[in-house]
Amino acid sequence: MPSDSNPAVWQGRIAGALDPVPSLLRRPIMKVIAETLPGGRPGRLTAPLRNAKKFARSAALDFEERYLGYGTYFTDDAKQKLYSDNLLEATIGLDAYAAHRRYFSRVKDAAPLNRMLYVDLKTFLPCLNLITTDKTSMAANLEVRVPFLNREMIEFTARLPPELKLRGFKRKYILKRALEKLLPHEIVWRKKAGFGAPIRSWLRGALKPLVDELLSEETIRRRGLFQPAEVRRIIDLNLSGHEDFNLQVFQLLNLELWHRQFIDK
Repeated sequence: MPSDSNPAVWQGRIAGALDPVPSLLRRPIMKVIAETLPGGRPGRLTAPLRNAKKFARSAALDFEERYLGYGTYFTDDAKQKLYSDNLLEATIGLDAYAAHRRYFSRVKDAAPLNRMLYVDLKTFLPCLNLITTDKTSMAANLEVRVPFLNREMIEFTARLPPELKLRGFKRKYILKRALEKLLPHEIVWRKKAGFGAPIRSWLRGALKPLVDELLSEETIRRRGLFQPAEVRRIIDLNLSGHEDFNLQVFQLLNLELWHRQFIDK
């Protein structure tokens, strides 16, 4: 089944419609769109605008690069500006997505949707969704089950043609059709209500003092991984509302906390 949590699956389907457009034309057009879209407006449009900007940046890329582009908060250009000189030198020639590319190569002859789902199954699902669910549920003394992940179900869905998994913009199409006789129509076909943490509010409220402390110029310079001025620029653009960098700031904050817990001890 398509992963509802990973926007790369269904956004990649939309972006595929642009593939016939020559890349020399597609890339500059989508770059202009990405730069023009407002990034940090408060309210219900915050997440849709963020996803639209990410979509515009990635839609100009080739198939595999497009998928990988959806999976990161920092583009390659952003990393070049963010990384310190030492970190840039240490990461020369390293490919953070080497494993993803190997999985893509294993199913190079499959349909595009099934290729994305296969890579999701090998990376996104076990390394993020399942491990996060397991840790958070156990922390709350809950035992969580994943009934759709039994071996027979996985093998069956892997053989299904793509149009039975994603029909237009209808995700989990065959599952919903199978349940139409068991559940009311409005339940089966209702819009997904996902859970999102109020990170924007946290960073402007309770977590702002923590951001000021853990991502200060002194702290960033002492850690030696990033350019202090670029970190400050990201924070300021996010606070001003000019860009929606909430997830980037939150990631930088968590990385510093991780270093203090597991590296500095």
